[in-house]
Amino acid sequence: MTWRITLCALVSVGCLRPTEHRCATSADCGGDGVCVAETSHCAFPAADCCGTPLRYGAGAGDLANACVVELACADAGAVDAALAEDAIGSDGPTVDGPPPDAAVDGPPPVVVAHLAPVDSAVGAGDWTITSDGTLDTTGLTTSAPLPVGVTLVAAAQVPGGPELAVLHVRTLRINNGKTLRVTGTRPLVIVSMTTEVTGVLDVSANGVEPGAGGQVATAGPGGGGPGVSVSPSDGGGGGAGFGTVGGAGGVSGGNAMATGGPGGSMSGDPALTELTGGSGGGAGSTGAGCAGAATTAGAGGGAVQIYAATSITISSGGINASGGGGQAGRRCTSNAESGRGGGAGGAIYLQAPNLTIGGTLAANGGGGGAASVQSLTGTNGADGALGTTAAAGGTLAAVRSGGGGGTGAVDPQAGVPVATADGGGGGGAVGRIVLRGAAAVAGAISPAPITLP
Repeated sequence: MTWRITLCALVSVGCLRPTEHRCATSADCGGDGVCVAETSHCAFPAADCCGTPLRYGAGAGDLANACVVELACADAGAVDAALAEDAIGSDGPTVDGPPPDAAVDGPPPVVVAHLAPVDSAVGAGDWTITSDGTLDTTGLTTSAPLPVGVTLVAAAQVPGGPELAVLHVRTLRINNGKTLRVTGTRPLVIVSMTTEVTGVLDVSANGVEPGAGGQVATAGPGGGGPGVSVSPSDGGGGGAGFGTVGGAGGVSGGNAMATGGPGGSMSGDPALTELTGGSGGGAGSTGAGCAGAATTAGAGGGAVQIYAATSITISSGGINASGGGGQAGRRCTSNAESGRGGGAGGAIYLQAPNLTIGGTLAANGGGGGAASVQSLTGTNGADGALGTTAAAGGTLAAVRSGGGGGTGAVDPQAGVPVATADGGGGGGAVGRIVLRGAAAVAGAISPAPITLP
């Protein structure tokens, strides 16, 4: 019933008739009134009503003055007509029955997870993504001007956590084959009446670039640990943790004392009480006389929340909040470097009365990077993808060195040594997904979501 209340709270004042009132609890009805959960209208004691002796008040819209259980013990029509006539002809206030000074049925505040009521309004304009575009949560900018009535602003997170970027829109549509790419330091919250996705909403990490609200290499509460260096051998960086522990970095094949960095710890809670992105993978060694720019670990996937007062439909395409792949170590003049850890998947939080998931929701971990040797450079770990397939770890001479990223119920892999090479980076862990509302799921979700009422 909360959803019905929320819808009217978000629509203009025309949603309720001037004399129509809604209640959240019986305290909103005043006196001896009772809030009927099935309709969110106030009812009051009425001995002439059979079964449940309650009659709706004058502010109950089409149900005004009707018995809650349909029929009165006497002639229901006559009783209702008489009451209606009394209400119309009375010189007193035509409210639901409680005294005029009671706290009566105003619409309750909208409850959007992670936002205060003042920041929870639906926008006044529609936005349809008809071509690929970007949204930056740091600068609060988009690649194309927002339509009139659609706003993008910063807001504090409730009860606590990183500041949020909030998109206020009436109807958001991402068309088939189109992608809205979201980056920046803040997680993104979309407050809408309806959201429809047939394309892709992409808040994932791109290698070392975090998704919106995700963390850079080594950062975050689940950041992967660095590998141990025992010259000239080095262990790989650990993968980042979030929904699970990250994969450990690989031990060096040349010196067992050069152990891999630990996988990052599990962090946060399954219900995403705090909306935050994934952590970054762990660092590897830095060799002497290495060619090219220093390589680094995979970044964390971003965080996105969609609230819709009526419905969220992901009919195809989907939402990707996966982590980035760790990079391979470099070739150096006298040695080589170990692989870097993969980033953890981020967070997806969907809240609406009706959720229809026919596409894909993914918050997979990134693969760990491979180690290199003086004669050959390894490959980077793959980014987590929009799907259920694990991101591959990097390879050295076509042999796996980096650990695969976590996906679904599969834990991320540890990095491994190849012959006498250094250790590969560990894979990043999955993030977290929450579905809040009545959900019909025919598509793929990785990892498995937590469902909330």
